[in-house]
Amino acid sequence: MKTKPYKILVVDDEPGIRELLLDILNFLGYQSIMAANGVEALETLTRNEVDLIISDIRMPQMSGIELLKAVKNQNLEIPFVLISGYKVNEVDKVFAEGLANGFLAKPFGIEQIKALIAKLLPA
Repeated sequence: MKTKPYKILVVDDEPGIRELLLDILNFLGYQSIMAANGVEALETLTRNEVDLIISDIRMPQMSGIELLKAVKNQNLEIPFVLISGYKVNEVDKVFAEGLANGFLAKPFGIEQIKALIAKLLPA
């Protein structure tokens, strides 16, 4: 059983969304670290152990779906949640392949985040 707070990696190219998620996660009692894109997230994962990744889908340099596939290709068993403000046809494909553990549509609320994390990380 984990004794310290869970650490969540937030990946989004929009600083406002990153900060919002950071504030929400801190309010809910989680530690969080941020990355501005998928490339930065992969670098962050080499230096940090995380319990959950929440990533935007559309980002420069490396999309959230490309990041998700890279994480899975490295055999990292980290739950992965995709977020987007767009309807994305690829999301259905990713879920069908069993790669992503959840999806949040922007805008989202604290209760949505709390409920999804509760499903993915044991209390």
